Formats: sequence, C-alpha cells, structure tokens
Amino acid sequence: MTPATIEYGDPAPTSNLSKLFAVVFVLVGLDVTLAVPPEFRLMPEIEEQAAKIAAEAGVKFEITNRFEDAFEDADVVVPKSWGPLMHTTDHAKGLALIEKYPTWRCGKEHMALGKKHLIYMHPLPADRGREVTDEVIDGPQSVVYDEAENRLHVQKALMALTMG
Repeated sequence: MTPATIEYGDPAPTSNLSKLFAVVFVLVGLDVTLAVPPEFRLMPEIEEQAAKIAAEAGVKFEITNRFEDAFEDADVVVPKSWGPLMHTTDHAKGLALIEKYPTWRCGKEHMALGKKHLIYMHPLPADRGREVTDEVIDGPQSVVYDEAENRLHVQKALMALTMG
C-alpha cells in the first residue's frame, strides 16, 4: 500500500499529522510520500528518523515539494487542513500563505493520478474550496465520514477504558 500525506499550510515544524505519517506509517511497512511546500519542512530529526526506519523496513519515504507527487501511484491520500488559519491570530498572513499555493487543492485531476482504487481521507474539518473540491470530498473516493465515525467509536472506547 502506498499512502501519501500532503502537508500544505502548517508552518509548525512539529505538525502531529506529518510526524505520524513520517514515522508510524513507515514503521508499519507503508511507503510514504510527504508533499510540502519548501517552507514547510519537518524537524530534521523527524525526517532522519523516518528515513532510517523506512530504510530498515525496506519501504519508501520521500519528501517532495511537488503536490502531484503525493498522488502518483498512491492507494490513499490524506491532505491535511490548512494550519495557518487555525493556528495563528494573523488570519490575513495565513490566508496569503494558502493562496500562495492555489494549485495545492485536491481536485479530481489529482485523484486521477493515483491507483484506480485511490481513496481520499481527511481528519476533518476540511476547508472546502481551499484544500479540497466538493467533487472530491463528496465523491465516491472519499471516506472522510466513515473515518470520522470510526474516530468517534475509538474515542468512546478509550473513554470507557479510562473511566473504570
């Protein structure tokens, strides 16, 4: 399986979703392509750790600055929310950063680059029109609502286990 994460817009070098994909997915033997604009790199130690784990596991870990690379031959894509609008009080700066990359918006042309069975996942909430088109998030390749429902059940189970 070849999952890809697309990190576009979260300038924090400690983005949890990117670290998860970079380290945990390669740890369980999945190929990972992390697409990020040049100014959004992971912390160097996270990149090194993910590369080392991937090499030991015999899987691919790559970081690219080309949005389309994350879709090519992928089984799963997980574009992350635009961070600057949620993590800064300077919304104008965050919006300017988003609009600097207008082609980094998941559309049907990107989904066509993946495998025939490519699915679109997202941790929600998604910024429709800025990070994903309605056609993709509401389309047959999207599993975002199943993903959200499963997350709810996992959260309830964790609460039940810890409230004992």
